[in-house]
Amino acid sequence: MAMTTTILIVGDDEETCTFLARILSAKDWRTDQAWVASKALELARSKAYDVVVFDYRQPGLDGADVCRRIREARPDAREIFVTGTRQLRTCQASGTLPPNWLRFVAKPRMAAQKPLP
Repeated sequence: MAMTTTILIVGDDEETCTFLARILSAKDWRTDQAWVASKALELARSKAYDVVVFDYRQPGLDGADVCRRIREARPDAREIFVTGTRQLRTCQASGTLPPNWLRFVAKPRMAAQKPLP
């Protein structure tokens, strides 16, 4: 029996996190969501995740800070950053992206959403 991919989605925008979870769940991947850093850290310490999806810009700890802390608990998890801004070059230049980040993608536009079947 194949193992299910487990994904933790971390971001302060509940609507975006839920939208991403619905898309990923449609692929039969198991998702958990955390809308605050403390919940993300709690989940990462209590469960094994294959992938962690981070909103790069968040109030308080940004995605890179949360990522660094989660990496201590889950060093093998792949990391994907999403952002509503176009700051990839700035993030790369600042050195805040972790060494094993997988992708940096733009947030989906909520206005363009269509209901999933």
